[in-house]
Amino acid sequence: EAGVQTLVDEAHYNDESAFIEKIAMIDGFHAKVLWAFTNKLEYWHAATLFLHADNVSGSYWKKRNKLPMLADGVGDNAIENLSKAISTYFYEQEARGKHCKIETYSRNNKEYFFAYPEDYAMANTEWVSDNLENRAVHPAFEIIFVYCKQEQSLDIYAPKNTKKVPELQKLFALHIL
Repeated sequence: EAGVQTLVDEAHYNDESAFIEKIAMIDGFHAKVLWAFTNKLEYWHAATLFLHADNVSGSYWKKRNKLPMLADGVGDNAIENLSKAISTYFYEQEARGKHCKIETYSRNNKEYFFAYPEDYAMANTEWVSDNLENRAVHPAFEIIFVYCKQEQSLDIYAPKNTKKVPELQKLFALHIL
């Protein structure tokens, strides 16, 4: 149910009543979500991110209040600069984070920044046809920044990186605010 509501919220944000009318005619939550996945993948992707952020326990978020007002429409350059700063920070401090991608979304007077820095590479042994080979996997770890315009606050979710939150707050303020 929460997933369908999040999809509807995304359609409202994009002012697309046709999506809302169509999903309302479909019976069952699973069928609605599957239809959204096959017909409006961008809504489905955004909804999964919001639903994930909404379901993180409050104790995992670190909040910072009394921040400057965020200007409307954060530019691509600012997002790219934050991405590079996060990458540089983790690369210099921990020898990981060589790459970082940030996806941004707006919802309910909040700006969401989903950052995915590259984590440590891992080697796995796997079968490729008839041969056993070592292959490297380069996973990402997640950091979520949520800026609330009304409160002028920043919440950061950085699991297993809580000691890095003060620096992440500085990087966000420097490049986004």
